[in-house]
Amino acid sequence: MAHDHLDRDEPDGDVELTAVLARPVTTCAELSERWAFVLGEGGFAGRGLWLLWFDGDGRQLPLVVPVDDVPDEIDPRLATNTTWIAGQVAADTAGDGASVAIALSRPGPPVVNGADRAWANGLRGAADAQGLRMWDLHLATPGHVRPLPQDEYV
Repeated sequence: MAHDHLDRDEPDGDVELTAVLARPVTTCAELSERWAFVLGEGGFAGRGLWLLWFDGDGRQLPLVVPVDDVPDEIDPRLATNTTWIAGQVAADTAGDGASVAIALSRPGPPVVNGADRAWANGLRGAADAQGLRMWDLHLATPGHVRPLPQDEYV
């Protein structure tokens, strides 16, 4: 299960989650580590999007939002709606300097394909059009998480 770290009922799980959330994310490498923690090592049944928010100091809000059943082909309306909602949450809860991180999860190998690039481009364009600070999209496949820097898909 992708969010097994967040669903733990054991006290140790709460301590681990608290410790992870206390560490600010200020670099892409730190974000990759955070995504690996949040999404775990499990597989993904289908394509999905995951959203995290950070305040201006890089502290993660205790909120993870999955969007399931994302089509393989880019859906511009879904990209726009996702970034609009992300922007509203950022403005309402994270204050000045807020940012959103989005991961695209899917089954299969960790090789970046055309559909991954199209989603990255569509989400980036939608975020930019709305003035939303968005980290580089991350691709999550079974056992792998990696950033998709803009120069890889534009």
